[in-house]
Amino acid sequence: MNSKAHPWNIIWRIALLLADMLFFAYALHQHQWYVSTAVSGLLIPLLSIGLVYAVNRHRRELRDFLLSIQQQDYQAYYKAQSGEPTGRSDLDDAFHLIVRELQNVRIDKEAHYHHLRGVVEHLETGIISYKADGSIHLINQSVCRMLNIPQLARFDELENYHPHLYRHLTGLKSGERKAVHLSLADQTLNLALRSSSFKLQNHHFHLVSLQDIRSELEAREVESWQMLIRTLRHEIMNSATPISSLTQAARDSLEEMLRHRDQLPSRWDQEMDDLHLSLQTIHTRTQGLLRFVHHYRKITSLPEPQFEAVDLRELANHVLHLLSHQIRQQKIHLQRKMSPQTPTVYADFDQIQQVVINILLNAIDAVSNCQHPSLSLHLDLNQQKRPCLRVTDNGPGMDAETQQKIFVPFYTTRENGSGIGLSLARQIMKKHQGEIRVHSSPGKGTSIDLIFQPA
Repeated sequence: MNSKAHPWNIIWRIALLLADMLFFAYALHQHQWYVSTAVSGLLIPLLSIGLVYAVNRHRRELRDFLLSIQQQDYQAYYKAQSGEPTGRSDLDDAFHLIVRELQNVRIDKEAHYHHLRGVVEHLETGIISYKADGSIHLINQSVCRMLNIPQLARFDELENYHPHLYRHLTGLKSGERKAVHLSLADQTLNLALRSSSFKLQNHHFHLVSLQDIRSELEAREVESWQMLIRTLRHEIMNSATPISSLTQAARDSLEEMLRHRDQLPSRWDQEMDDLHLSLQTIHTRTQGLLRFVHHYRKITSLPEPQFEAVDLRELANHVLHLLSHQIRQQKIHLQRKMSPQTPTVYADFDQIQQVVINILLNAIDAVSNCQHPSLSLHLDLNQQKRPCLRVTDNGPGMDAETQQKIFVPFYTTRENGSGIGLSLARQIMKKHQGEIRVHSSPGKGTSIDLIFQPA
């Protein structure tokens, strides 16, 4: 019914009720009008109820509309896609307009939520938001990938997987930051933890973030070593080069004098021989120092990689062929397993080949004193679906302190090692957006993983 006709609907109902009441009063004073009196009398309450119903119609419609908003059920108020008024009442058209605005608000809210969710999932930083009762409100995939855990429903479930990390997270105060070292089955993480608290819709929430800063720490460490080595090389070159030149000139002059030693006093013979030997020693040691500086120049002058599609299986087989003589000579049992599902990577073939050679040479040296030396080379996808080349030996292994030092320039556990192989390997892997990880225990051998970015 059109809202403009609603007042007339009330008026004619009132008029009809009054007319019926007048007729009922008149019928009461007539003899033998029993049926008319009864019918008119019964119509009075019926017409009254109809009048009350008509008067309360808008109130009922408003109540139903508000209840539908509370229950978010707008099915009864959907309009045609054309958006034209329904024509039933102005109030009904207003309801439809309000429903349309509510629908737009709801769509915008869901769009913002999905956008925020997409942003959170895009972050490499792990995010966990949970309520005061421990139920998780939001957790992104970065947390699951980083900690190698499934989706959690409650925050305290994290204690089942990483109790050490759980204790640190629950001990964080709002606004506090902390760095934590976490060892997993196949990797080691240096996590920067941060916590904050907030209140939303009468609910208290805790928000914690986990960021793996190991790559940043390694990059800064490499940069610091490069700066130190560059400075040392500069100072040594500035001092050693003129010393080498002067000693060479002095040695040449002395040799010229020694060729005419028969013309010199005999008392000078011994002194000149000693002086010649001293100059020879200075020159030799200076040349050795210059060679040393030139040798370690590789650490600070690593060329940019020339990227191309590289089949890691082909590269690994090529390196094994190059080292096959040493492997056979030491009677090392070699096991190789290369998955055909390993994808191609973009890398500098020569640089990655040098990395694999260094890793294998270290492994060969590690098993040199073993009774039954063995090496294994496995190529497959790791748990993060990244290509991983793992070299494992059954050598003496390393303790935690040694593992922290093996990437430090000049540090070596090999008798004739230079101390730059693993440091250079880590720099190369960093330039390839990859990682190098070490797993070792004393008496249980060593495994080194080379992890690449898939093409």
